[in-house]
Amino acid sequence: MLEDDFMSFLILEENDIDDILKYINNEQIIFHPKYSLEGALDYSIIKKLSFENNCQIILDRNLLTSLLKISTDGFLKDSNEENLISVLMVWLHLLDINPNASIAIMENAYNSNNSNNAKKELVQFKEIFNLIPTQLWFDLAKGKIDRLPINIMENKETTINNNLSYHAGNDFFKMCYASILHITQLYKNNNYSSVEKIKNFWDWNFDKLLISQYINTYVILLFSNQENIKAPKNSNSKDFEKIKKGCINQAWDLTYLSIWSTLYWNESSSNDIHFFATADILLKRIFINCHSGENLYNLIYDCFSKKMLLTLLTTIRKKVKIGKNLIFLIQQKRFTFLI
Repeated sequence: MLEDDFMSFLILEENDIDDILKYINNEQIIFHPKYSLEGALDYSIIKKLSFENNCQIILDRNLLTSLLKISTDGFLKDSNEENLISVLMVWLHLLDINPNASIAIMENAYNSNNSNNAKKELVQFKEIFNLIPTQLWFDLAKGKIDRLPINIMENKETTINNNLSYHAGNDFFKMCYASILHITQLYKNNNYSSVEKIKNFWDWNFDKLLISQYINTYVILLFSNQENIKAPKNSNSKDFEKIKKGCINQAWDLTYLSIWSTLYWNESSSNDIHFFATADILLKRIFINCHSGENLYNLIYDCFSKKMLLTLLTTIRKKVKIGKNLIFLIQQKRFTFLI
């Protein structure tokens, strides 16, 4: 029996902890370049980390939306989604990991051009952890109850009073959005080969923006036609507003990874450990392909023929010499990104 911070008790049977950990690992939703490269965590390692460090987990927008909805309605129409959220909440408690929804709240505020909704979501998110006992999440996951009692949240605060602007976006998003717009333009151009599209993107990217490991991983995967790697939604539409909306959504996905990379980059010199949680297949593939092969060279090698590989390497070497804003290191054909 474990006492948690919400003044409740979590009653566990013999195999419950193993079942929770196994479920989370099977779903492959928790990521870190060192501790959870492919979404599976070693319990003894993560438990030691959470005991010795301040561990946080950044939730993507889809997970936050489901969490907010289930706290409002008491249930989700999709039983698998409901089970995922409830088990995740128990998992956070067991490992004493703090959830962080700041980027997800910012994304929704930007899309609605309204900071008031963000302030309401921020309060609701906080109150979920103050008012809903972990035992209820566990009972929901086990099927002992079919919904959360929504009256728990009835007395929560409705908003927060401050002058902060949550809907203005940020430099990371602007960088990703500009990149996705250019990538989509290339994607729609049938006059270029895949390699020409990548070279064209580099011509633009190396001189205009900082170089993002995740954006370039996405570029390589997209233009080499890898399975489950898609262009932004509505990319082939003739309606610019639809194309724009799809590009914004894709840019926010990459923004999560880009901001997160600045947090885990210096973890060796701090007591903070930052994980990222997502069920999005595209985000998972970008992250895994970015880190599992160690560098962009290996990824290009895996995705293209030797001839195409040499062409791209030649382009890279030229760009290293003339790129104005390039933050790129090349050592013996091995690539290391700084952001």
